[in-house]
Parts: sequence; C-alpha cells; structure tokens
Amino acid sequence: MTEDPLLLGKSPLWSSAEIINRLVRRYKLEDIASESNAMLIPRVIQPITNIDRLLETSGVERRAAFDPGGTGFFTIVEVPEGKRWEIIGFRGARVTGATITFNAFAMTPAGGTQFIALTFTASADFSYIFPQSLPLEEGGIPQLSVNAYTTGTCLMDILVREEDAF
Repeated sequence: MTEDPLLLGKSPLWSSAEIINRLVRRYKLEDIASESNAMLIPRVIQPITNIDRLLETSGVERRAAFDPGGTGFFTIVEVPEGKRWEIIGFRGARVTGATITFNAFAMTPAGGTQFIALTFTASADFSYIFPQSLPLEEGGIPQLSVNAYTTGTCLMDILVREEDAF
C-alpha cells in the first residue's frame, strides 16, 4: 500500500489524524486498483458519534438523611442550573429506627405540573430502575412521597445521567 498523506491522516488539515490512522490499521484499508471500475468507493471515512453522549456523566446524587416530619411529597434535590438530568433509578432508605412508608416517586419540572412516575408501597428500603430514563431539565425536582410517618429520618439516592443544558 502506498502511503497517501490524506488517507493516512497526515495532512495538517485533518483534526482526526490519529483516528484515521487507527482505522486504516484496524481495517487494513487500502487503495483500490486503478483498473477496477466495478464500483466507485469514495476515499473518505466519516466517523460519527453522538457528541451528547460523550459529554454526559453518570453517577448517584446522594442526599443526606432528612426528617420528613410528616407525610406528603418531599423535594430531594433540584437539578442544577445549566444541567439536564435523565433519571435512571432511585432508592429510598430508612435510617435505623425510622418508621416511614414510601409510596411514590414524582418529578416536577421547573414551573410545571407534578408527574407521578411510579407508585408503590414500601415499609422498608425500596429501590427501582426505570425501564426508560426520565428527563428532567434544570430547576426540576425529583420528589419522594411518604404516606406513613411516625419517627425517624430517611434518605434518597438518585441515579442520574447528567449533561450540560444549552
């Protein structure tokens, strides 16, 4: 194979020179013989990827224990300004000695109407992974519902995929 500076990504105009070189080596790319005219194949490799996915980070948004002091929906955390979350799952846990029953997970978009994402009954720790992630924009709040409370504190962990909101 002759070393074509464009094919091998050696041209100073190529910002992806190293990627092109790896593709040439990996797939053993070669020039087509000049007498072959059965099919014209452009001498271009167009790598594609989802740039949004490259900019995402995944992790658990863990909040300290809180005392609900009663029943109802409790705000766990607010999606930070300039961020967008996809909620993958959550866990509600009772701190030792607490008598708390959870029964729903909801989301409220900033300035929007509450959306009940899941209802359940859990008189102990409860975790759930959604079949599809739930989007929540900056300022939105995930909430946990407590429908029975006597004493104690609980905590909430939310598994999120986060990206910058533009």
